[in-house]
Amino acid sequence: MYKRIIHIKDNCTNGVVVDNKDDVSNLSCFLNKTINRLVTEENLLIFPYSLSEYGDELGQQTIGTLRVVDGKAILYSGNIMGFIG
Repeated sequence: MYKRIIHIKDNCTNGVVVDNKDDVSNLSCFLNKTINRLVTEENLLIFPYSLSEYGDELGQQTIGTLRVVDGKAILYSGNIMGFIG
């Protein structure tokens, strides 16, 4: 099975084009959702378990955002992209 790698860094405000429909579908499973939602609805395992422990509102942030711009799927990352291992 051939695996594609999408290279993106934290705080990528210019975005990265995702041109494969399967990749867009797979990314849509967790992008545009808050960490709180992923923990409660998708059973995402996180550490530390308390999202409010450090006062940075981690639970309200998203791992990334997927938007359609001019017919292209664009992936943007925030400050916690490194959260996914």
